[in-house]
Amino acid sequence: MTRSEFAEAVFPDLPERYHEEIDDLVWHWERELVTRGRGSLFPGALDALDSIRSSGRTLAVATNAGTGYMNHILDYFEIRPMFAEARCAGAEGTSDKSQLIELIVGSLSVAPSEAVMVGDRASDVSGARRAGTRAIGCTWGFGTPEELGDADILVDSFEELGMAVERLSSM
Repeated sequence: MTRSEFAEAVFPDLPERYHEEIDDLVWHWERELVTRGRGSLFPGALDALDSIRSSGRTLAVATNAGTGYMNHILDYFEIRPMFAEARCAGAEGTSDKSQLIELIVGSLSVAPSEAVMVGDRASDVSGARRAGTRAIGCTWGFGTPEELGDADILVDSFEELGMAVERLSSM
């Protein structure tokens, strides 16, 4: 969801000239809440990421979130070293998730058919399809199982993620 889409959804009568200000305020409070201990990683996230990385896989972040938010989360929770790449759609100037996936896969010199996109929205799954990668849908995020129905595999927790990656890799 872009800044304008967010502002329009939450404040439908707000003039467009205020959309950037709304985005700045939301980002300020997201950062403050995380810093004050009101945010956390999903249960099992660290173990799953460590396990996947320990199995020899390369991890990357491909997000539609803002660069500031992504960097704050990676640094605050000290997980940046787990990822070989971390890129945001807006900062890369991509128009959809597939272009962002293609940029990351290309920079890592990985064949798209060997890559797996893990996401919680239909845009993650459809982006993976268009980029030629496989997709794992995560039902614990924002998307519903119905929204993620085109994924190769659905997982309900981080504990299931490592096995899902292994299953897709062996196919």
